[in-house]
Amino acid sequence: MPENFYDLLGVSDDATQAELKAAYRAKAREYHPDVNDDDRATAQFQTIRRAYDVLSDESERADYERLGHATYVKKRMKGYPSASRWGGDDESADASGSASTTSGSSAASSRSSRSTTSKSTASTNRSSTGASSSQTASTAGSARSRSTRRRSSSRTSGATAGGHDPDAANARARARQARRARRRQQRNKTDARSRRRRTLSYHWASVLGATILYVAGVAQFLLGQRPALESFATELASAPSTALTGSFGLTSLLEFVLASAQTPAATPEALLFPVGAVALPLSLVVTVSRFGKGATWLYAVGSFAPLAALGLSAALATMVAPTLVLVVLVPVLSASLFLGDVGRYLWATR
Repeated sequence: MPENFYDLLGVSDDATQAELKAAYRAKAREYHPDVNDDDRATAQFQTIRRAYDVLSDESERADYERLGHATYVKKRMKGYPSASRWGGDDESADASGSASTTSGSSAASSRSSRSTTSKSTASTNRSSTGASSSQTASTAGSARSRSTRRRSSSRTSGATAGGHDPDAANARARARQARRARRRQQRNKTDARSRRRRTLSYHWASVLGATILYVAGVAQFLLGQRPALESFATELASAPSTALTGSFGLTSLLEFVLASAQTPAATPEALLFPVGAVALPLSLVVTVSRFGKGATWLYAVGSFAPLAALGLSAALATMVAPTLVLVVLVPVLSASLFLGDVGRYLWATR
């Protein structure tokens, strides 16, 4: 009789769901009543099916391992498995055959003894009686020996079936501990990935806020330089080489920042550009240093272009084309690429 559900399916107690399914299919092909003519095939197939139903359900499997085979079957299942389903007691059949043979031999000996007694003398009767006593004693000794062997075999089988084998019990306990350790490790990895993704989403939101703040400040600066930008566009259409180096009356970026900060009636809107020019590279540097590596630093490098434009405007004559590239194109493009790449990752792993 199988020791537990794992032995019944022929798998180890740390088998995966795929291994359990493959083993169940193999056993079903062997014991299904349509292909197995044994009278016990139906009961055996049902027993295999019940074992697979328990092990294929993660919660039931956990309860089965926690309670142990004997306790689980006693509490939640009835009639699993009976000896009649898995071959019966062969020893009993042997004992019955031996008893029948002994009975037949005794009957034949009795008939022979009666015939001999009617024809023999008193001395022959005494010899026959002695021989019969010896045969009876030998038969009784053989029966006692067989009974002793059956009791010993029953005790051994009972100990194994009841799960009292120390080596097997220790092996199952170690396997359960290993499975639990793997599950804990997997849960820890999942939790760590979840925390990392949540933190990255917060940093992404901070970069988005800094980008919006900076774009608002740049828009404020460009609206104040509308005449210079219109002259630049007209010159660019007629003489591109001259337009790339002309200032067209564009106000220096540094002068714009200082004027916004020193105006007596300065409003918070006047500080949008300088605050955004600092917040954008700061948020990108913090995010990339924590989550990125290698080429991702290009996002942060591009965000420093407005600060470079401020430095150049103090040292060189103000030119429209370089100012537009450093103040608008490079930082806005870097921030947009960062927000798009990280946003797609967060969306895919939500």
